[in-house]
Amino acid sequence: MSSRLPNTNRLHAEANALKREVSFFEASLLRGLMRLLVTIAVCPLTNLVALNAQEVIVQEVIDPDREATVKAVFLYSYGRYVTWPKTGPGKIEGDFVIGVLGHSVVTAKLKRIAKKRTIAGHPIRLERVESLEKIPPCHILFVAGYADETRQRAIVDTTAGRPLLLVGESHGFAERGAAINFYVSGNSVRFQINAEAVHQRGLQINAKLLNLGDRVGGPPEN
Repeated sequence: MSSRLPNTNRLHAEANALKREVSFFEASLLRGLMRLLVTIAVCPLTNLVALNAQEVIVQEVIDPDREATVKAVFLYSYGRYVTWPKTGPGKIEGDFVIGVLGHSVVTAKLKRIAKKRTIAGHPIRLERVESLEKIPPCHILFVAGYADETRQRAIVDTTAGRPLLLVGESHGFAERGAAINFYVSGNSVRFQINAEAVHQRGLQINAKLLNLGDRVGGPPEN
């Protein structure tokens, strides 16, 4: 039936699906329910997702499109459960900026979210980052795709001291100074959190989000 819908109705259905997807994820964080079964309704696919203390489990062998959807929802939610400085560099003024270094299908998913949602009342703007030498001011920097140890260290060093949330998806990135790092285990999308790296950049992370990730690095809670 959905294939026969006019384009406008189909777009409306997709927008409603995205709202349900994000709302389910946010509600689970706010209530702190670590074993809540939720539905991520991504048109035209419907995936069952189970949320517990350390993972988002897709109840099938994960495919790249579904993996990208989960990561995009996480990236959006990080913006809601991390606090940036209220004055000076990093203060959220105007748009909430998410920079993407590298090419990723996650970007398309983020664009869908950015069209419909805000963070702390601020519109979401995506910035394509072409190189380490041209990183614009942003609140979240997502390093898409594989980065070897040398590149990971270069990214951490280049952004050192900046009040941004550095997020990646390469093995060992959190241990080397990224704030958050995605990884896939079986059919699960998980993430590590380096609380010390977050603290060193002048950011504060909500305890509920800390409880959802695998902790690496130092022990700061605030």
